[in-house]
Amino acid sequence: MGITSEDSVSAWAEERVRSSRPVTNENIILSAQVFKLAARADLLLFFFKFLLVFLGGCCIFATSKPELTNSGLADPSPSCSWTSGDPTHTIAMATLAKMDSMRGQGGIQMLLNAEQEAQQIVTAAKNLKMKRLRQAKEEAEMEVANYRSYLEAEYQKSISESSGSSNSTVKRLDTETEEKIQSLKGTASKVSPEIVNMLIKYITTVRT
Repeated sequence: MGITSEDSVSAWAEERVRSSRPVTNENIILSAQVFKLAARADLLLFFFKFLLVFLGGCCIFATSKPELTNSGLADPSPSCSWTSGDPTHTIAMATLAKMDSMRGQGGIQMLLNAEQEAQQIVTAAKNLKMKRLRQAKEEAEMEVANYRSYLEAEYQKSISESSGSSNSTVKRLDTETEEKIQSLKGTASKVSPEIVNMLIKYITTVRT
């Protein structure tokens, strides 16, 4: 088995890790909680913005009541019996207008604070989600690196085993060849006197 391409090995290892190592229940639950928290924070922020606009309109309507009363309309307070030209009436209406304005500003400030808190919740949820995604990416890269190291070790092991097997085969053949050579030498040494005598006999014998 050879490693031909870095990209192909990385892609194959990542696919092998995803298929062989399932996502744990803890990771699934944590991811679901993070996304649920982010969704709730976004919804809460939208609600506070809507409430801020609504109360802002109510405050504008409330601060315009003294002007309508001074222009000749009936005073909404049932216990008020002042006339429009009475200085006491003017002071009272100015005081009411100031109180309404203060209440309106206090409500707006509360809404602004609530919106800021909601924005902080949304930011914290997004940061937590990004942190979890980075952690998951780092874990996946670590798994890919470990699996790549495992494949490389297996490849080197197969190469060493193949090389060792070839060396043992060569040694075995050398041993067998040497044994055959020694066997032939032994056989030749045994028949050498007979061959010499036979040759001498043929040479010295004269045919008539």
